[in-house]
Amino acid sequence: MQTSGQERELQALRGTLAFERLVSQSAAGGVYSCGEWPESAQVLLAVALAHYRRGRGWLVVVESVREQEEMAAELEAWGEKPLLIPEMHRGGEGVRPDPDLEAEWLGALGTLVGKERPALLIVTQGVLRAKQPDPETVRKGLCKIRVGEELDPLQLVEDLVRAGYRSVGTVTERGEVARRGGIVDLFPTQSDVPVRMEWGGDRLESIRQIDLHEQVGVGEVGEVTIFLGQAGQMSCRSDFREYLGDGWGTLTCMAEGEGQRLENPFTRHGLASEPMRDAGLAEARRRRVGAEVKAWLARGWRVVLSGINEGESDRLKSWLEECGLSKEEVGKLEFVISGLSKGIAWPEAKWVILSGAEILGRTETGRGYRRGKNLAGEKWKRPVFDSGELKLGDYAVHLQHGVAIYEGLGDKPGGLGQCLLLQYANGGRLYVPVEESYWSRGMWEWGRSDPHWIL
Repeated sequence: MQTSGQERELQALRGTLAFERLVSQSAAGGVYSCGEWPESAQVLLAVALAHYRRGRGWLVVVESVREQEEMAAELEAWGEKPLLIPEMHRGGEGVRPDPDLEAEWLGALGTLVGKERPALLIVTQGVLRAKQPDPETVRKGLCKIRVGEELDPLQLVEDLVRAGYRSVGTVTERGEVARRGGIVDLFPTQSDVPVRMEWGGDRLESIRQIDLHEQVGVGEVGEVTIFLGQAGQMSCRSDFREYLGDGWGTLTCMAEGEGQRLENPFTRHGLASEPMRDAGLAEARRRRVGAEVKAWLARGWRVVLSGINEGESDRLKSWLEECGLSKEEVGKLEFVISGLSKGIAWPEAKWVILSGAEILGRTETGRGYRRGKNLAGEKWKRPVFDSGELKLGDYAVHLQHGVAIYEGLGDKPGGLGQCLLLQYANGGRLYVPVEESYWSRGMWEWGRSDPHWIL
């Protein structure tokens, strides 16, 4: 959820006896299991523990990479920033590991050996079983450079080359460094984004991220972390838990997970639905949704509906009126903007949250947490948006929200810059900031035929 929505819901729940009981089950640390809980309930428990952890970090263990990414995406929808440790495939003879995955792996390990402990760390069983580099080796290999430091750029490049970086004329890939007088371009091996450092004499004056397509500096930052080493040359003999130390609790989200089993206070709300094309079935479902929401309100429940944007929230309001709710009843509902894909009911707290994807039958694409992370790095490798790529009325694919119709460029809500306007079949409108247009693709290969079967 957006920060305001997330804070509002947590504050509303925090004062309830049900919430205190939920947190107190596992607030003492240790190893706990919630593998039989609904997925959205596991997410809410992790949010509660992270939000009120009092200096404690929580290791969340899931079965597969897909579950890891889905958990991370749902946690981000609640406003949390989990750290993922990927399952690292080291490759073999003649086979290089995936460079994006290797960079994410190195960056995550670097975060763990740093001073700031993440509130939530999500791993798979494969990560726990795999051997990792010695934490001290990773710690010693990290070098942080800050604006204002006295540093010889020539010496820096020589140190990087000795550490395994390639000296090139133009930086295009990870592990490369280029120097032109008092300017050094560098693509750290553990980073998604290259940087440009500029000196005035021996003093480092600025550090900027680089747009690799234009080879210009953008997005000034105050510091950069560099890994002085080669991932492929590190010996992996340490257990992953050596990175954690003291003060961590563990939450296992698998049916056969180890640890003390926590009592599940949540239930599925039962209103999730696939898109319905049959008019009779759709009408019957509207009556059912309307009756259920009315019943919750009559019992004094707090009913929250989450839409991906303001357009979907407006669509939810009008759709609920079609379900038989009066304007007064719709006015009693809470509406928030978030990327939440699954809701949950909490009878003891008299609270339920429903997502637009479930209520409107919007088909969710893959959660794409890691895909989105990689694309965020890819945006530096190409133009952000070419106005010739899309024409009004073209079909476009947003990699999180699916197929829509392109309605042109417009102002962001609030007037802060421009955005692409995407219209969806359910009436929702998505505003994509131009600087984030790498999330969207045109559908040239499909021609102009109407792909209504996807909508």
